[in-house]
Amino acid sequence: MMGDWHGGGMMGGMVGMWLLYGLFWLAVIVTVVMVARGLRRPEDGGRSNSALEILERRYASGEIDRETFERMKQELAGGGRRRLGWPLFLGGLLLVLAGLMFLPASCHSMSGMMGPGGMHGMMGGSSGQMPPGIDPAALPAPDSRGARLLVRYCSRCHGVPAPGMHTAQDWPAVVERMNGRMQRMAGRGMMMRRMAAPTRGELDEIVAYLQGHARQPLDRGRYGDLDSEAGRAFQQVCAQCHGLPDPGQHSAGEWPAVVARMKQNMITMGRQVPDEDTLAQIVAFLQNHARETSLRDQPMNREAGRAGSDLVPGQ
Repeated sequence: MMGDWHGGGMMGGMVGMWLLYGLFWLAVIVTVVMVARGLRRPEDGGRSNSALEILERRYASGEIDRETFERMKQELAGGGRRRLGWPLFLGGLLLVLAGLMFLPASCHSMSGMMGPGGMHGMMGGSSGQMPPGIDPAALPAPDSRGARLLVRYCSRCHGVPAPGMHTAQDWPAVVERMNGRMQRMAGRGMMMRRMAAPTRGELDEIVAYLQGHARQPLDRGRYGDLDSEAGRAFQQVCAQCHGLPDPGQHSAGEWPAVVARMKQNMITMGRQVPDEDTLAQIVAFLQNHARETSLRDQPMNREAGRAGSDLVPGQ
């Protein structure tokens, strides 16, 4: 939910499927109507009327007797119905049978698509720019209500975003955009019956949680070497996907792993990946300004500290 990712391709595919389904049943209805009309009247009124006029003239002139006239008149009327009615009836019957066979598969398919697992798969396949999420257990304060709500609502459509995806200032707008999409999806009736949207209170808790562990933006005034070769590499590469992070968010020991994850995300998203020398310069720049090691960097705390301020490209 919280990564600013788009599901336009997915929704377009669903709309296309339902349009085709609607057109199919429209064809069935039209066929049934034509069958009903065909069984009531001749196929070609103009041609039948002309034949009837000729028949009446023959009867009036005494060329045929009344019995023959009545018999030929009935045959003339019945022939049009037979020519039109039975082919249309059989065609309509085949369409109805095909529709009845298609309906269970269609409902099952749509149910699977719109369930949590199906939504996750479709969102993953609808865009080549969707970065992977993080392990929910690696979230900061993973047992807090905010973290649980984040996992509950976000994992239905895509991977769980790291709170460090955005700054505290940016998160409210991102959450509102994602909530708008979920509200629209939840209002689509049977299709989305399992896609419940969060309440306003739950949204407030999610925003508070994300802001509490948000990315710390770069304070340019604190770093005088941003114009150095390493500083320029840091700015150019990192700005491809997100705002520049403050190097003090991580310790020197954490930055190599963070940069390695960002490199993999860039590959996944099809972004331009820098060479190893450039990556080494970026790591050196970040380590040079990294925060000092603290209890947060001990083995038991390192994963939680890393996840809370991790960066995920794609914004």
